[in-house]
Amino acid sequence: MNRTTLTCQIMDFKPNNIEISVCMRRSGEEEKTINTWRSGDDLPPVRISRGDGGGDEEVVDMEEGTQLMMNGSAGHEDKPLQLEVTPVISRKKLGAFICQCSLQITPSYDLDNEAELSVRVKHPALTSPTSVHRILNVIGVPPKLLSIMSPERVIHEEQLTLTCPINGFKPRTLSITWLRRERNLQETELVTWNSGSNTIHSEKYSHSVQENEHEDKSYSYISALIMKPTIREDDGVTYICRTFHTATDHREDKEKILNVIGE
Repeated sequence: MNRTTLTCQIMDFKPNNIEISVCMRRSGEEEKTINTWRSGDDLPPVRISRGDGGGDEEVVDMEEGTQLMMNGSAGHEDKPLQLEVTPVISRKKLGAFICQCSLQITPSYDLDNEAELSVRVKHPALTSPTSVHRILNVIGVPPKLLSIMSPERVIHEEQLTLTCPINGFKPRTLSITWLRRERNLQETELVTWNSGSNTIHSEKYSHSVQENEHEDKSYSYISALIMKPTIREDDGVTYICRTFHTATDHREDKEKILNVIGE
């Protein structure tokens, strides 16, 4: 699973009792508090040490994040963001405190893209909580197609399986289309598969998809087109496996020209 770390630095506060809350507002939902930590709590652990930090301005700042890698998991709207919060408090020479707070998140493209993540701070010196916000930009990983696999000998009227391996993409949503291109370059759709929904446009063909989920929440599919080719209809015809990945707007084709022989 891919993680991204955001940091929030809270500067120059006294005393050191502080409350930090992490809130999330997903698209179409109300803001929810998903993590709250107080400096007197046992978890997560806090290290208090003396340091030479400078600066005299009270700031709550979240570093600019680059685009986030996502885990591709779909889920219910109540599924929480995968989050770990690690605050570290240090004390400066003049007795003021600094809190460096690291947020490790594993966002989902389907749930968390363009969601608003907030860090809210409460402290006795503040009349009201102060907060900072970040809009999450979660990106997908496009699929990589390998060459279409087929037997070395394609024999007239014997069952043939053309296999198209599709590897390493996030999130899961993907469409697969098989086409044939005639010798006159005319293309015809044979099969359309869209996230489990299979549409066969010709009785000559059948189609199956084997799905695999990996530890990093990426996916690999094996798309298999099954038929009985004939010399008259299929020799010299190009078969095409075409994929479209909505999250990355990525389209890719692989082609295979059949050479059908008699026994």
